[in-house]
Amino acid sequence: MKIRLPWMSRTDRALWRSTESLQDLGDRMVLWLTGAIASAPGLIPRYGPDPETEHLVPVLAGLNRAGLVTTVSQPGLDERDATGHWRQRAGVSGFVDDIALLRRLVAAAEEAGLRVALHTAVAAGPCPNGFVVTTLDDAPFTAFGAHEDHEVLQSTWPCHLIGPAAHAAVTRAAQLTVVDPQYGRDDLLWATLARACALPAPQFA
Repeated sequence: MKIRLPWMSRTDRALWRSTESLQDLGDRMVLWLTGAIASAPGLIPRYGPDPETEHLVPVLAGLNRAGLVTTVSQPGLDERDATGHWRQRAGVSGFVDDIALLRRLVAAAEEAGLRVALHTAVAAGPCPNGFVVTTLDDAPFTAFGAHEDHEVLQSTWPCHLIGPAAHAAVTRAAQLTVVDPQYGRDDLLWATLARACALPAPQFA
């Protein structure tokens, strides 16, 4: 049985602590997404992306390299299992400090009919509670895109875990969430964001 220790390794901690910018955080997220490091801030230590997200790793890595530091994401799906009927909207949240990139992402999302929540640490946007993205037997289960103030960011991206300059960049960055309004659809959102970042179109089996 594989034992997972409830803390980051020293190597991973040193990598996160050495970050000095939002782009540095995006580069570390790429390492976590691709399995090169085991832990990421705000997530259970020594756990990688959920299996349902594996097919999204290439596009998520590309978004992080392009300047959208992703913090949470999920595919669209509609399925039943022993616990009930699960329905998910494709969605992603993250930080952006490149204003030109932010404008391209928001414009592309709105043109495609996707839902957008946009906040800063000091001010919530029009959708302060975000959007329900997962239901179980038609009851709300998970939401993306709630406003994160300075106190929340200190908990999820703390100064002792990432570099002080990187933490400051997180608190200044735009908090962007994009969600597909249609449950179960898993191509429109990723293709839209990839196009806005000049990335290759995602190829899903």
